[in-house]
Amino acid sequence: SDVGWQDQACPVTVPAFTRAESVSLLLSRCPDLTAEAADRIAARLDDLPLAVNPAAAVLADPDTDADGVLDALPGAPAPWEAVWDLARDRLADTDPAALALLTLAAWLGPAPVPLALLTDHRDVLPEPLASASDGRLADHAALLDRCGLARVTDEDLLLHPMVAGLLTDRTVGEHADAGGWAAIAVRLLAAAAPDRPARDRSTWPTWRWLLPHVVAATDPARRLET
Repeated sequence: SDVGWQDQACPVTVPAFTRAESVSLLLSRCPDLTAEAADRIAARLDDLPLAVNPAAAVLADPDTDADGVLDALPGAPAPWEAVWDLARDRLADTDPAALALLTLAAWLGPAPVPLALLTDHRDVLPEPLASASDGRLADHAALLDRCGLARVTDEDLLLHPMVAGLLTDRTVGEHADAGGWAAIAVRLLAAAAPDRPARDRSTWPTWRWLLPHVVAATDPARRLET
């Protein structure tokens, strides 16, 4: 749990899946997978939901076999990272816009990202997000939800903090011509910021959802010169 939320909500410890739950999830997403292979993959991933979900998404590809996934998973220290790298590679081939949406959400920080933030400010988005229509953006978001890569509602998208951190680490050098993902995130938030003074109460609902992303996007640990 994130201790910063303890004044606002009651922390809940989410345990690992049982082995039966991991195997059931893998088999439900991947009908061609054998129970023995599902068990081996679940064991390699220590039954972590954060890893089992994307593993199922990777294995749902008919061109991906269980042995190939197992070979790509190190025994230690973090097989979940290897699974997410596989999931990113698959998205890059099958749905680059969904991957861009996932990456931008990571750079905006682990708070719900309103989909309207993107659809209302396409002029500051990189391709292929800039040319995605409202309906298509929702379709890309729905794909991320079906694959267990993000939690998506009709209004927003949410990433696990560990996933957000991994994705930002993996994409530091991307879109260098636009200043990188950090600069893209800052420009997007600047475009969404109310044009009235913050003391104006009518701006407060917007700042309420915008501020967590501003804090994440302007983290001093990031390179923000551009």
